[in-house]
Amino acid sequence: MKNFKEILKLFISWRLLILLAVLIFTPLTNSFKVFANFDGIRFLDIAKEGYGTPNTYYSYLLFPFFPLLIRLFSPLFGYFSSGLFVSHLFDLGSLYVFQLLASLDYPKKTVRTSLLLLLSFPSVFFLVSVYSESLFLFLCLLSVYLTRKKYFLFSGLVAALASYTRLAGLFLWLILVIEYYQENKHNIKAFLKPTTLFLLLPPLGSLFYLNYLQLNASNIERFLLSIPSKFVFLHQVIFRYLKMLILVDHSSSLFLVVLTESLVGFFALYLLIASFRRLRFSYWLYLFLSFFVPTLWGDFVSLPRYLLVVFPFFFFLGDWYERQHPYFQKSYLLVSIALLFVNLGLFV
Repeated sequence: MKNFKEILKLFISWRLLILLAVLIFTPLTNSFKVFANFDGIRFLDIAKEGYGTPNTYYSYLLFPFFPLLIRLFSPLFGYFSSGLFVSHLFDLGSLYVFQLLASLDYPKKTVRTSLLLLLSFPSVFFLVSVYSESLFLFLCLLSVYLTRKKYFLFSGLVAALASYTRLAGLFLWLILVIEYYQENKHNIKAFLKPTTLFLLLPPLGSLFYLNYLQLNASNIERFLLSIPSKFVFLHQVIFRYLKMLILVDHSSSLFLVVLTESLVGFFALYLLIASFRRLRFSYWLYLFLSFFVPTLWGDFVSLPRYLLVVFPFFFFLGDWYERQHPYFQKSYLLVSIALLFVNLGLFV
């Protein structure tokens, strides 16, 4: 297993550092419970009760594969510990597949840099929280890795599980289709083979969940309530954040939230533009959709968390980072780690 021992050591060391950082904000007796805050509570409720009446409309945005896994392991560990177990298991798996996939296009040094930048990202603690981030990241990475290795059937099945985990898993469909086309564009007969049916697999996870909601009219209504009736354009979002950076009380915790979202949002937009024609086209399109679609809600709220699972962002970030001046590299790391502490403090 390529570099698995190195990945395991890195994972354990990083996890201990996150735990030590948490102890700054909360007592030892509460140091693990804080990793099930906010959506973590909703995931645990869904694992216990399903999508019943106690849930708000927001709960229907949380797709079922992660809570199903929590329920699967709950007889062994209980619901809370099962949530942590699933997150840690797939976080370790994500780091391993991350370096496998990145190694297809980048040298070992860049792969290591990308991994370190991922592990110091301001929202990285979500990978070991009772959230679906680590599971979704693992499924995305594995699906694309299998696609690159031409195992299209297995790639489609894993992509279907990703779309059963989060609606954003549908974006993997584009990667699978584009990579299949690029692999067979000089062989028209390949598109007439039964194997092209594998390209229809990725959306099945989301369709299965939406069909479940459709069977209960109140469920589908709650899901639709979470979708804005009017979308907001990106330039309006940028103007809104520039205004908030000026007008929000700089001594309030709200300003820290706005500052973090602004820095991550503007920097991600810069890298999106800079990576055009430098990333594989399928990767860049995946990055574009993963960045652009959440902003249609009118803000950068949760964007740091959404970007955490967008692997092309970190592939390009590692490559871009290595081309910067050493002083800038150190400055970037300091800012990223400082924002990580800010976000961790607000989360716990």
